[in-house]
Amino acid sequence: VTLLSQILGVKRAEAVSVGEVLRTEGYFRHVYNADKKFSDRDLFYRFHHVPTNEEILTEVCDEWIDFIVSLMDIAGLNTKSWRLEQELTKGNVYSKKIPGWDLRAVKIDVTTTARPEQFLTVITDNLISRYEDWNENYLDGYKVKQVTPEVAIYHWKFALKPPISNRDFLIVQRIHKYDNGSILVIDKSIEHGKVGPIPGFERGKVVFQARYIQPCDNNGHTRYIQMNLTDVKGKVPQSLVNTANIKRSVSQVEGILRIVEADVLTRFIHTADST
Repeated sequence: VTLLSQILGVKRAEAVSVGEVLRTEGYFRHVYNADKKFSDRDLFYRFHHVPTNEEILTEVCDEWIDFIVSLMDIAGLNTKSWRLEQELTKGNVYSKKIPGWDLRAVKIDVTTTARPEQFLTVITDNLISRYEDWNENYLDGYKVKQVTPEVAIYHWKFALKPPISNRDFLIVQRIHKYDNGSILVIDKSIEHGKVGPIPGFERGKVVFQARYIQPCDNNGHTRYIQMNLTDVKGKVPQSLVNTANIKRSVSQVEGILRIVEADVLTRFIHTADST
């Protein structure tokens, strides 16, 4: 408080108010109670980095987008690098060893009768309200910051199955639209002082999670590719994490397809009734 008073040239009460604003924005927090308000007392606070908008946008820059798209191998030019793990009714599940990581990336490539805009409704427009509909482990989440119309930071909490304890993730998401009508929604972990460690949760790391939505034909069919590399952290064997990532990814994609295809059926019924 003394330092703020001297720097700003204000009274101590005003310095406390300024300090509380800085605390709520994530620039510092109490060493063991993140919710403790700033006050004119002998308390210990730790400073944290709050990235600028420019730093946040650098995390999901065009070069990163290009790298992720090339890794997805959308055109199927490097299929041998992806190992087939499972055949689904509407597509396949693959995994791939990523240099620098013991974990394997998971890719699911499916085709559905749902339209691209129906995917957007579920995984972007109504992301927070619909998340629990297609992710059984979801507990809670909120938007931390809207950086640009296409870029936002989210905080998610998940209850994972034993022996893995609860996890939380702080991610930056970018939505990228292509001229051909395809859409890429990409997430990766980021650090932000506004969201510190959560009691009872261990912070995991999303190296990348990408969802590619591609119109297939004039009949409204859509190709949907979901790819992710996620490290849940903690003392969990890598083999167990790899197996769990595949199962969780399949469950998520099947949940998303179930929702968007139900929307297709609902629209068809409504259209039939109106005629």
